[in-house]
Amino acid sequence: ASSSPASNPNPFASWSRRLQRAVFADDRRGVPFRVASAADIASALADARALLGERADIAGEMARAIEKTAHSRRDVGWLARDPTARPALDGTARFEEILDDVRRRSSGDCSGSGYEPSPALAGPDAPAYLLVPGLFGDYYPGYMADVRDWFVARGARCRMSVACDAEGTVRANARALAAEVTAWRREMEMETETESESFDERTAAVVLIGHSKGGVDACAACAEYAPLLRGVVRGIVTTQCPYAGSFVSSDLLATPTLESLAAAALEAVTGTRRGEGATLLLPAVRDLTYASRRTYLASVPHPDPRAFPVVSFHTETTHHGSLLFLPAAYARNRYGASSDGLVARCDAEVPGGVCVRFVGEQDHADCAYPREVSDRAVKAHRASQRKARKAGEV
Repeated sequence: ASSSPASNPNPFASWSRRLQRAVFADDRRGVPFRVASAADIASALADARALLGERADIAGEMARAIEKTAHSRRDVGWLARDPTARPALDGTARFEEILDDVRRRSSGDCSGSGYEPSPALAGPDAPAYLLVPGLFGDYYPGYMADVRDWFVARGARCRMSVACDAEGTVRANARALAAEVTAWRREMEMETETESESFDERTAAVVLIGHSKGGVDACAACAEYAPLLRGVVRGIVTTQCPYAGSFVSSDLLATPTLESLAAAALEAVTGTRRGEGATLLLPAVRDLTYASRRTYLASVPHPDPRAFPVVSFHTETTHHGSLLFLPAAYARNRYGASSDGLVARCDAEVPGGVCVRFVGEQDHADCAYPREVSDRAVKAHRASQRKARKAGEV
């Protein structure tokens, strides 16, 4: 069967069957944790389809509508082709050396507790680490939680951003993030004074680690509020970040019909009241279109690499067991672009920084989602979401 969703009259069912086959047919090293949960993913897809109610074939509707457009054809990789943008330096080989060393020192304990403390995370000059979640991150149980736990287990001072709005625009989140980082810096200064230790600007510095749109927000904060954050933010790490834009966001909002379908799908998945998707959810998605990123980057400079060193990490997926196999195949077939399913590699590098072009199989979700999520955690997350929605309605 074709891997293009537009050529399949029932892409939802085909996607589910492919995932289920992966459970029994694939045990390649490096992906067993993913394919082992493929049956659960297929079940989740069925549940999501049921949530859509009367628009149960919304996936088919979107596929048929997308088939009529190649909206991103001229935009994929536009920033990488821009002669005025400073090229990123390839740090992949150095990254692999460091990764091999980390793996050698690992006991294999997935909790991270088997690691000895790392000088980069717990040494005398180690900064604090702030994890910046991506688009709609609040709706995903366990999102980036195991990343935080691994950092903490290895001695790092690490926390998740609570100021960035999962549905917020880039400019709004940049402002909120700048305020959060400076507040955390003051908090660390006060802790040092309380402990009667001399204040060290190096250990009170913060590294921002942004996944997906979180990387866009982190870069925007350091670009828009550079005078405030210079000397406070030591650096930025973007993982699978649509810095130049996303073919998914652009194509889903290419026509009024697609925009309506996208809003309806987001309303169903997030539990937003019908009719509010276009005003509450789509603005953040629109911020990641190529048109919006071109406009934004024409008015706001890239983060100054001398003040805010940036490392851009990006990946791709070609594995049938990936939940994002279809959009990745769509990007390859339609635009000739390698991607993680949501972000093309060529759109994920911040000019003037260092890039890591990871060669292993990894889709957009693998960096942020835990390998296992208990039923208890899922129920607790759903309860918190219901509580948040009720609070928002008051």
